[in-house]
Amino acid sequence: MSSDSATNSQLILEEKENDTNVSKRKVHQCPDCEYSTPELYRYKRHRASSKHNNGLEESHKTFVCELCKAEGKHYQTQHSTHYKTHLENHKSLPDIACTEANCTFMFKTQSALAKHLNSFHSEVEFKCSYANCSFTSKYKANLTKHLKQKHPA
Repeated sequence: MSSDSATNSQLILEEKENDTNVSKRKVHQCPDCEYSTPELYRYKRHRASSKHNNGLEESHKTFVCELCKAEGKHYQTQHSTHYKTHLENHKSLPDIACTEANCTFMFKTQSALAKHLNSFHSEVEFKCSYANCSFTSKYKANLTKHLKQKHPA
């Protein structure tokens, strides 16, 4: 078998007898095993999922963000649409400024600004109501977690 046949499907004509007529159709034959199918998508799925597949099919390509690498971060995905959306996030510049005096933080979304304000500029604190417990947090979720772990009912 040639090297071309190892990477490409072999198209063969299969004769199928139906009572009085003979129909011909293309069949995709795996070069490494007995599997064959007339549907190309099934053949590709077989090749991608089979242990004897030496090269990854296009559907299993990994997209790695070079912009994140340059910033010392890491982002990768096997979904091209996720990768495109991720790249769009790099293009949009933060244009929402923190509303507190002397704070230079900028944000892409209102929700990110709200989280920042609550974390760094908020006086609101959630306090544990149990006697002799000094736990406080700026996040209600942290208080809920504390209560479940330290003071189970």
